[in-house]
Amino acid sequence: MNKFLICVDTSDPKKRQKLNKILLRFGERVQYSVFEFLLNETDELKLKSQIKTRIKIDNTIQINIYYLPENYILKIERLGTGNIAPITDAKSVYF
Repeated sequence: MNKFLICVDTSDPKKRQKLNKILLRFGERVQYSVFEFLLNETDELKLKSQIKTRIKIDNTIQINIYYLPENYILKIERLGTGNIAPITDAKSVYF
């Protein structure tokens, strides 16, 4: 299983909405533009394929993927319980 974060920055609201829907099918939103994933290799490839085929990658969007080491869960510290935008269709992923 691969553990990673995807961070999104875009000025295009339509791209953001479309990308958010794709990301929420595979992972969990932890901040407005940050998503966590725990996926096997097949699902990771499906996720990347959907991003590449459905989102036009140009100078209006940046998508960063940060791979986490096996023991990353011991190194995450969350401060505060601030609310992000309401999420109704998120699929929870527990690490």
